[in-house]
Amino acid sequence: MTDRKQKLKILIIGGSYFLGRAFVKRLLATAEHEVTVLNRGSLPLRLPGLEELVCSRNDVPKLQALLSDRDFDFVVDFCAYHPGEIQTLFREIRSIGSYVLLSTPSVYRISDTLLVDESHPTLSPELWTRGEAKDPFVSYVLAKAALEQELVDQCKFAGSSYTIFRPTFIYGPLNYAKRETFYFDYLYKDKPLPYILDADQALSFVFVNDVAKVLEAALAQESMRNEIYNLAGSEEITQNDLIEVLAYAKGAEVSLDKRTRAEWADEGVELPYLFSQREVYDNRKVRQELDFDFTPFAEGLSYTYRIYESVQKAQEKTNG
Repeated sequence: MTDRKQKLKILIIGGSYFLGRAFVKRLLATAEHEVTVLNRGSLPLRLPGLEELVCSRNDVPKLQALLSDRDFDFVVDFCAYHPGEIQTLFREIRSIGSYVLLSTPSVYRISDTLLVDESHPTLSPELWTRGEAKDPFVSYVLAKAALEQELVDQCKFAGSSYTIFRPTFIYGPLNYAKRETFYFDYLYKDKPLPYILDADQALSFVFVNDVAKVLEAALAQESMRNEIYNLAGSEEITQNDLIEVLAYAKGAEVSLDKRTRAEWADEGVELPYLFSQREVYDNRKVRQELDFDFTPFAEGLSYTYRIYESVQKAQEKTNG
């Protein structure tokens, strides 16, 4: 990876939860940059060397007061969910050198492609403006597609550059989404793990620390400007693979509670991964760009479970 010693002014939108927090801590560990976070302040970081601005990104008058005379080499946006939000930041910040957007691989059109790379067709941004959203997830995906195009347009108009990352299922310590911890709760209590009988597809996963490392490296890599990258581990993970890795993390055999998707739904159990549609993404572009190796799934998930286990034991000790 390429190093740059120049001190950068970096504004992070979000940054207090999970991936954003991991990224902020990596930046502060080097003490090489001026790091500012802007969020609603619901989970203050209170870290040495960090400037924290408490403001909703949609509070335009307060944004103007805080940012109208500020210049940033990078804006790193973890929480753009509604078209217009990126345009607002470009309008209210005096100057932005480069803008990094966290998007999603769900913007790719569904197909039979075994390994989806960055050239794969994406959903049209116009679907958002035509009101094509049928449910919350569809609305989220169409909004992300529209935001990607909004970013490209705003950078062209402002003379800035962009980098778009599309991370797949992110896992790791402090994940606020009930995904791996859904299984950890069963694992820790030695309960049978939920297993879907009609689930035969593979997914891509990516370790939170790997995503944070790539984001940090991208700040110093000029060749990553005006590019889009998948962020995914190098393994295809089936439900059976997941169960095997969970047993490895526990260091013991596990039992399974086997039911169909419909039966789990009837029980009111919200499964974090359905394994009903192939979602496997090609990571060669970013690996070759940065000479980067992603953490093996078994290593990353085992580490995450150890952290979870230590927290559970500490809580039990505290509670007596």
